[in-house]
Amino acid sequence: MGDIGPNVKSVSDRLWKFRLENQGELPRQKSDLDDERRLGNAVAKLQIRSYKSLGSQPSHALLTSAENLYFTRRLNGALLDGLWREAVIEGTHLQFHDGLPSPSIDITSPTTLTMTMSSDYPDEGFAGFSYRAELRPDDQLHWEDGCVWERCVGCIDEDGNVDFECPGTPQTGTLADGSEYAASIHRVVPATEFHLRAVGARAAPPNSASATSVSR
Repeated sequence: MGDIGPNVKSVSDRLWKFRLENQGELPRQKSDLDDERRLGNAVAKLQIRSYKSLGSQPSHALLTSAENLYFTRRLNGALLDGLWREAVIEGTHLQFHDGLPSPSIDITSPTTLTMTMSSDYPDEGFAGFSYRAELRPDDQLHWEDGCVWERCVGCIDEDGNVDFECPGTPQTGTLADGSEYAASIHRVVPATEFHLRAVGARAAPPNSASATSVSR
């Protein structure tokens, strides 16, 4: 994806966290709260730097294309959209990674949704049932049945598949020598248009060295 300057990343990540905690709202420059006001001013500065330089110092330079993409996604991106452990979400579409029938979803707020399973879902115990989920400040999707979906980091590999990890869900176990280990869940699934948009890339041609990765 390219290098993201530490200041751009810090402000963008703080902006995303603020939106998670405030139903998608943006920080106000005229807020009575010092932290919100400072963040609002920092965001406004990045918005200007997205189209012009503010000076010769690195912290005033025009944003690179990678920085602009990173910042814009946190500024305008739908909070629920993205690559999750079990599925990819885009608007009112949810697609499971394993090819199961897509459920219908109702976005009830910037941070909540209701998923209704398809009537032809293979497991009759789930077919037709509805489940509510909430995106919490930990940036994880918490379902009413106790299941938690972590947001994942993905890229398009040279074969055109989506290769991704879910850092928030370590798999644990014991090696042959008796030592314990913890590793992130890692999956490779065929890329659909929804996957490609979720990781910010088009299908990469075979043996391409330009795989693209992005995380929320």
